[in-house]
Formats: sequence, C-alpha cells, structure tokens
Amino acid sequence: PEKAPRTVRPLQDAGGLFAVATETGVLVRWTLPDNRLPAGPFTVERTAPDGTVDRFEVPTPLPREVALAEGIVDGETYDEVVGILGPLPPVDDPEERDAREMNRAMLALGSFVRPGWARLLGTIHVDEDLPVGSTWRYRVLATVDGREVEIGSDEATVGDVEPPPIPAGLVGEADESGIRLGWELP
Repeated sequence: PEKAPRTVRPLQDAGGLFAVATETGVLVRWTLPDNRLPAGPFTVERTAPDGTVDRFEVPTPLPREVALAEGIVDGETYDEVVGILGPLPPVDDPEERDAREMNRAMLALGSFVRPGWARLLGTIHVDEDLPVGSTWRYRVLATVDGREVEIGSDEATVGDVEPPPIPAGLVGEADESGIRLGWELP
C-alpha cells in the first residue's frame, strides 16, 4: 500500500494535544490543564472520516489499584504524584508556591517521557485497527474550575509512517536548573 504523508506539528500549534499516526492506528497525547489533575475524567471526542463522532472518557488519575496491579508505579509514587498534581490547600509563602508549581510542572512533563505516567495521569489514548489511509480527528476536554474546557485538537492519517530521522550532533547539558538537549536539524 501507498504510504500516508507524515506531518509533524509543534505541540503548541496543536493546543496541548497531538495525534500521531501509526501503521495501524493513532496515538493521542495531551497535557494536563495548568499542570493539574482535572475534576473528573478527560473526555475524548473522536471524529471518523465519515463525520461520526464518538465520545468516551479517560480516567484521571488511573485508579490506584489498577496502577499498582499493572506495575505502572508503586503505591508511594502513586500517592506522591497524585498528591502533588491534585487539589492542594492555598499557601501564602511565595517560595513555597513557586516550589509547588515547579513540582507540578516537572511531574506533568514526566508524563511525556514516561508512557506509564501518561496512562497514570490519563493523558494518553491509543486507537488501533483503523483503516490505512483514513484520517481521524481528536479533541480532548476536561472539567476545570467547574467548566468544561478544551485541552486541544489534532488529526492524523493512519498509515505506514516513517520514523523521524535520527538527530545528528546530539548534545546535553545539566545544571541546577535542569537538563538542556540540543541537536542539528536534518
């Protein structure tokens, strides 16, 4: 079969969500709203090529017993992650507030490099066994401060995709502020 064209859009262009075609389906990932767990599950809307819209829920966080049974994290890590990203009492100390926000940002970012954490936080969905060449559109919603907000939307065309080229000139630097990676564009 003919290969589907591969398009890569920067995450910020997709509004906090990206859909990536696989050979037989679509992988959808999204960010936490404001680096916090929403009040209730995420709602994923999937629009098929014929315009049919399906809505389904992705729990956030994954129930503790499921996360432990599947070996995603241990109980202590589960409690720590959910505790930091969940509702917290207000604090007056600006340093404590900044430290809390930094912890939230680092944990939310961790879900992009640890697929198990994305499942734990409910920020991943995989559609499989879709027809090659078909284009699917995804939109994710969450309840934040009592109202439904859109996390983002994107689309992908299922097909035999090529992996991105291996980066050349990969370099890394670490200091007290974090890790920076760099590479040459192909």
